[in-house]
This record gives sequence, structure tokens and C-alpha cells, in this order.
Amino acid sequence: MTSIPSISANDLSQAAFDKIVGERQPVVLRAFAGAWPSVKAAISGDEALCQYLARMSDKRAYEVLVAPPSARGLFFYEAKLQGFNFNRQNVPLCTFLDHLLALRNTLDAPTLYLQSTPTAEILPAFQAENPNTVLGAEVGPRAWIGNATRIATHYDVADNVAVVVAGRRRFTLFPPDQVSNLYVGPLDFTLAGQPVSLADPDAPDFERFPRFRQALDVARTAELDAGDAIYIPSPWWHSVAAMSQLNMLVNYWWRDYPTACGTPFNWLVHGLLSVRHLPKAERDAWRAMVDHYVFEDHGDPAAHIPVSARSVLGTMSSDLARHLKRWLAKEFSK
Repeated sequence: MTSIPSISANDLSQAAFDKIVGERQPVVLRAFAGAWPSVKAAISGDEALCQYLARMSDKRAYEVLVAPPSARGLFFYEAKLQGFNFNRQNVPLCTFLDHLLALRNTLDAPTLYLQSTPTAEILPAFQAENPNTVLGAEVGPRAWIGNATRIATHYDVADNVAVVVAGRRRFTLFPPDQVSNLYVGPLDFTLAGQPVSLADPDAPDFERFPRFRQALDVARTAELDAGDAIYIPSPWWHSVAAMSQLNMLVNYWWRDYPTACGTPFNWLVHGLLSVRHLPKAERDAWRAMVDHYVFEDHGDPAAHIPVSARSVLGTMSSDLARHLKRWLAKEFSK
């Protein structure tokens, strides 16, 4: 493993952040949110943070994941991958925070996790009081609150800035080209939407997952304290361990292409339907097609066609994305 490079918030101009995103390599943003009142409250103590959050919450119930002590903080599959090792409960935020405070220093405590909840719903004043200075207000934060949790290695379909508000977190990242060494589980039966690696970076089983050793050799890691943030480009694989007894993170997902395009994962699923079952020679032929039309290995595949006649090979826009989706829908309906 190697350490993820970092930059101080003092050196993080908008131009510097845009350059980081353009290079598509993970970077730690030290003291990114050091001035946030939520971070200052967390540094003062768990009770101060909970009081700060309770002030802006309501009595509505939100989904919380609950895993038994035997899970050791890891939200994961059951042994045969037919179910999960956790259940879901709906509780008000203030009740949830009280449980977290009460469970500190408790041996064999269950693991509690409120995950990926838009702060606009659960903490309406949070975004205004804790502004992200490098992303527009249209990119809203999502809250992740719990005790000592571990999240299995997965990727996101959007770029991500994750900000540690409270506690300490360890991030372990794997480049996208390590997918064959990560032993990914089911694609359509997942813990929270994205496929996850079945190999545990905190307790690797090299007998069961021998190629995982190669993934660990090129992994990148960093530990973040309250106020630190990390930029994780899509689709870098990453696992996250919250190392304190009360932790909070907010993250920002955004994509710089039309929403109507959907996600690249949809294209992968289409490939499973249309290409994966073909004989190898035919798959190789279609690989050449994809390299030419999608990855543009030899330049713009429509360069020889007049702009007015390029149609689906034209510059991507929301209108073109919708046209392509209608075309696909028509083909799928046959």
C-alpha cells in the first residue's frame, strides 16, 4: 500500500481543485472543513456534536442499519450470499444519536449506521451553515452517522468528495483496473446499490482470494481526522472504516455529464445481455467496435461524416441522450 497524496486547504483554490478532478487521482484535502461549526462541535466532544445536530432535526424517522456484535462493524452478506448480516429500523435522528452516545465504551455493542441521507431532509440547515467552497450549492451533501463501522470495498458511479465531520476514518482505495483482483460479489443483489468486493482488506483471506494480494500491493490508503476530506474519482474502488465510537461524514456526489445519459453501469448490464454469451472470436470483434466507437482509440469515429449527419455520433447533450434511450427502448420492446 502507498499513502494517498494530500493538499492543505490553504492551498486549495478552485483552480487547484479543478486540476485535481481533471487528473482523476484520489487526493486528501487536509483541514478542508476546519471552519465548519459541525466540525468545531465534534472536536469539542460527542455530546456537543449531537446537540448541534439535534437542534436542526425534526421528529421524523429515518432508516438505520443495525448489525449484531458478531459483524465486527462490517455491513456485509451472510455466509451463502443469500441475505445480509444486518437489519433495517426506522428511528428519529435524536433517538438514534442518544443510542450512539449510550453505546460508547459498551463491550459487544451492535453497530448502528444512518447512511446516505440527504441533509436537506434530515438536517435542513446543515448545508447553509457548513458550506462546501469548491462545489456549487446544487451538489447537496448526504449524511453518514454511526459508531465503529466498516463499509465493504465498492465504487461509486459519480465523483465524490467525502468530508469527515466527526471521528477518524481510514480509506483504502484500489484503482479501477484492479477489478479482476477484488473478487466482486453479485451485481444485482447488493448491500446498498453498488457491487462490493468479497475480500476484506482488514482481514485478507489469500487462500480464498489469492489475487487480492496484488490489489493490496497497489492500494492507496489514508486516515482522516475531523475536518479532513478526500476526493475519490469514479469508479475507484474504496473501503471505509470509521474508527471512533461516534462518527459522522458528509459526502458530495456529482457527475459532469447529462443526467439523461444514465450511468456506465447500465451499459455494462447491457453488455452482459448482448455480448458476454457470444463466442470469443465474436466478442473480440465487438471489442474492436467498442474501442472504435466508444473509447475512440483511433480518434473521432464520426470525423469523416458531415456534422449535420452525425446523429447518434454527435456531441453528447440531454436531447441526444434521450434520443439514444428511446432508440434502445424501441429495440428492447421487440
